[in-house]
Amino acid sequence: MNRNYIPTWYKQKATSIDVNKIASLGFKLVFCDIDNTLASPFTKIPSDEVISFIKSFKENNIELVIISNNKEERVKTFAKPLDVKYIFKAKKPNPKNLIKFINDNNYKTNEVLAIGDQIMTDVLCANRAKINVILVDRLEQKEQLITFFPRRLDIFYRKKLKKRNLLKEF
Repeated sequence: MNRNYIPTWYKQKATSIDVNKIASLGFKLVFCDIDNTLASPFTKIPSDEVISFIKSFKENNIELVIISNNKEERVKTFAKPLDVKYIFKAKKPNPKNLIKFINDNNYKTNEVLAIGDQIMTDVLCANRAKINVILVDRLEQKEQLITFFPRRLDIFYRKKLKKRNLLKEF
């Protein structure tokens, strides 16, 4: 199995990730996907649960950046109430935008973590950028047309990862 499809860790739900543990591991920057990671792709603004989750990063002096392949309007609308930076049209799995942000803001790759729900975009992008990544389960079963094919591959690879015991719990 290609190493680029293997996440560093797995957690069922993004908002259940222990941010204190992230801080204790020395992470200073977290890239987090929106759609099906923090919220349903059909939800425009963050829930109270997500707002509280993002606040815990700030309390731990960890910069959180929303990263999405979606359009600016979608990403900006979601990120604004959270008061965080964002990258839209990120072109994941291409790691160029992540690497640029890391370099422009003087982070080291071992200080950076990504969180996302798709192996074919989020995990692959993080691994190509040589950063750690937590794979989470998708929040919404209803599929957007644009994610239909990658999701089929995701389901296939998740089965292989589980069978080979390669999903290490965070």
